[in-house]
Amino acid sequence: MELAPTEEQRVRLGQHAGLSRLGENFALERVKAALDQRAAEQTYGIPEDELTLVPWSAPELESAWRVAHPDRFPWFVEAGLSSRVPKEACRVMAAGFRTFFDSRRGRRKGREVGFPSWRKREHGGPRSDHLRNHRRQ
Repeated sequence: MELAPTEEQRVRLGQHAGLSRLGENFALERVKAALDQRAAEQTYGIPEDELTLVPWSAPELESAWRVAHPDRFPWFVEAGLSSRVPKEACRVMAAGFRTFFDSRRGRRKGREVGFPSWRKREHGGPRSDHLRNHRRQ
């Protein structure tokens, strides 16, 4: 069975997909900014226990989203988009960080995984490519 969304539903799905991408990129931005801040603090000789904390966990990233979105992304609420989407995006990014660290420490089976990267606006993507290839067989 194949989904056949109406044009209005397609637009809404696209908005939510964009919000997911934005949420993941926001989380990555927060982590990278904290890492940059820590690196700068280290050059000033600030003790390890006083360095800026990095928001690696989903709850920390979700909290940062809740604080930032009214100012940075006011259209999110105005458009009536689901608040579950950025929350899940923060969880996905936190899982990506955990997978990266597990991979580096040898706690993960399979190929080595790199640091999470920016999500780009693309039509398709790895999963879509996989499905297209699968359908051809």
